[in-house]
Amino acid sequence: MSVKWGLIGASTIAKQFMINAIRAQEGGEISAVMSSSPERAKTYADEHNIPLAVSTLDDLLGADIDAVYISTTHELHLEQALAAIDAGKHVLCEKPLALNSADARTMVAAAKEAGVVLGTNHHLRNAGATAPCATPYQPAASASRLPRVCSMPSICRRTCRDGASPDRKPAAA
Repeated sequence: MSVKWGLIGASTIAKQFMINAIRAQEGGEISAVMSSSPERAKTYADEHNIPLAVSTLDDLLGADIDAVYISTTHELHLEQALAAIDAGKHVLCEKPLALNSADARTMVAAAKEAGVVLGTNHHLRNAGATAPCATPYQPAASASRLPRVCSMPSICRRTCRDGASPDRKPAAA
C-alpha cells in the first residue's frame, strides 16, 4: 500500500527525523511540502527530493496526497489539522497536538466524523528516559484513584546513569 504524504511546514524536525522515517516505510513517499514562503518551499523541496513545493494550505491539500505531517508552530495546528481532516487527509501532528484540551477534542471528533486517522508525533511517549517522571503517578493510577491518563506533561530532565548531564561529550574510547 502506498501512502503519499504532504509536509505542512518546511521544518528542521521533518528534515532530521520524518522525511527518512516516511521514506523507510514500504510505499511511503513524500509528494509535497508547504511553507508560507514560496522560496523556502522550493529550496526545501529541491534539497529533499520532494516533487511539489507550495505556499498555501489549499494548494497542498489539493495535491495528490493521502496524509499530512504538521510541524508548524503550535498555534497553527488546530486550523491546519481541521482543514486537512475536512479535505479527507489523515493527519500526523507534531506535539503538542493542540493548545488546550478543548481544541484537541475538536480535532479528534472531526477526524472520527471524517473517518480519517489523527495522531500526535511524540517520539518520547514510551521512552525509558521518561519513566522516572511518571513513577509518582503510577501507584495512584494502578489503585484506580485517578482517571485514565490521555497525556501527562513532563518537567523532568533526563540524566545519564552516572548522574552526568546528557549534554556532555562522550569520553574517548
